[in-house]
Amino acid sequence: GIPSGPKLKLTSDGIERTFHTNHVGHFQMTMCLKDVIEKTASEGLVRIVVVSSGAHFDAPAGIGAWTTLDEINNPENYERENYYGITKFANVLFAQGLSRRLLTNSQNIIATSVHPGMVATGIWEGNVAQEKIESWELSPWLIDNMLLPAFRSLRDQVMWTASQGAWTQTYLATQVPKSDSGKYFHPINRQVAWHEMANDETLEKRFWDFSMQLVEGQC
Repeated sequence: GIPSGPKLKLTSDGIERTFHTNHVGHFQMTMCLKDVIEKTASEGLVRIVVVSSGAHFDAPAGIGAWTTLDEINNPENYERENYYGITKFANVLFAQGLSRRLLTNSQNIIATSVHPGMVATGIWEGNVAQEKIESWELSPWLIDNMLLPAFRSLRDQVMWTASQGAWTQTYLATQVPKSDSGKYFHPINRQVAWHEMANDETLEKRFWDFSMQLVEGQC
């Protein structure tokens, strides 16, 4: 996934960039593979892991996830932190929807969502920290030779490595039981409570139907 940028941007398909990347693309790929998934489930267990984030709790109360393109693409609705949270909340709803719908056809399909933890990847440096540091209008030499190296050192001390960040995903992809399908996990291998709005089955259905409209005819 990607973080939200300072301003709303649309992709070439006319969808807000963060939402398109973090949710719609994953949804579309899974729907295009639906027949393959169900065929594979007839021969053995299938586990689908949707990578969300603890940031899904930043989805604004009373909204959770937009369910129309006009809402998503409206610059007046755009707040950087909220939009990233909305896309990660969308991932939680997606795993719920997969579990409810695919399990109707097969008891061999498990879908879960997960917060991988604070992981030291390029997303922090290239999109968040560097952008913030450069906004201070300091000299490029100071940024490149002092501030960014200091950030990298701090990041590597307090965040997990990419391999450690994959621990819970690996568990969900290989060992999670059927009874945990649709649920949300934190490191390490812990099923935890999600945003209270994720308990709204009506919202989940509206969001699923909206997502299906966005990818209709795309496979």
